[in-house]
Amino acid sequence: MQVSVAMANYNYGRYLREAIDSALDQTIAPLEVVVVDDGSTDESRDVLASYGDRIVTVLTNNRGQTTAINTAFDHCSGDVICLLDADDLMLPRRVEYLIEAYTAHPECEWVFHGLNFVHRDTREAMVTVSRPDFTPGFHDERPFVRRGWVSMNAPATSALSWRTSSLKGLLPVPARVRIPDNYLKFASLATAPGWVIGDALCLQGIHESNMYTTMKDGDRRSFSLHNGVAMAPGFEGLGLRMLAERFVADALVNARGGSTLDSEHREILSAWLSGLSAIRRLRLAGFCAAVGADAVIERVRARIATLR
Repeated sequence: MQVSVAMANYNYGRYLREAIDSALDQTIAPLEVVVVDDGSTDESRDVLASYGDRIVTVLTNNRGQTTAINTAFDHCSGDVICLLDADDLMLPRRVEYLIEAYTAHPECEWVFHGLNFVHRDTREAMVTVSRPDFTPGFHDERPFVRRGWVSMNAPATSALSWRTSSLKGLLPVPARVRIPDNYLKFASLATAPGWVIGDALCLQGIHESNMYTTMKDGDRRSFSLHNGVAMAPGFEGLGLRMLAERFVADALVNARGGSTLDSEHREILSAWLSGLSAIRRLRLAGFCAAVGADAVIERVRARIATLR
């Protein structure tokens, strides 16, 4: 079994060499490290050129992270593909542990694992508000996630991997999706069983330029709502209708009926809603009621906590 490492980079030249080195310096070498540079204007391309044929380098114009990730997947030829953000680091036994997990569990189409958060410059351990909570071992979440119940949290980009044959069935990630790992996580949970390794096999670098992890709560909520609307048509294409409805319900409730969405995402939402049958509109209303009730409960809990 051979593992490909897929990376997308945009102006992370100051971190890129360490990320690539961490992928190359594994106890079991990956088949290839594929890096797509998405039109960087910093030193990134000089860093990539210094590796010669030790890595697969793809240079493109700036088209966005999602298109870059799709391009990286297209150039991977291993039996397993794992992701690595250009500002993160693989621990030395990541590839070894992934091979062990896929070999021991042939029924599993994806393997996720833990991440440790570190200050990217000092490597000091950090705690962030977005740290996921999940249970190690076998997971078959299809009965739940296909019905719109997000029954399991999952880690970020650099903790994700798939059997290539399974991943290809989920691609491409829709170009309008701005957080491709979210789309891939939920699509994976809804379509196949998998395995979670509890150990941290990567270090997620936290720094001032993180797109999502260090966002303030309001910005993160807005970003997630827009991304949820953008994911809905993609889930529809995979036959995951109720999952699409759940994410749209989140947007309709938390974005006040869609009024806080920008024009692009209102257009996506309008087009998606126009294709719903009467039965699906009723089901969407039910999801909205459930999401609204959950939101009220969370606000009440937060208020009680401030009174203690």
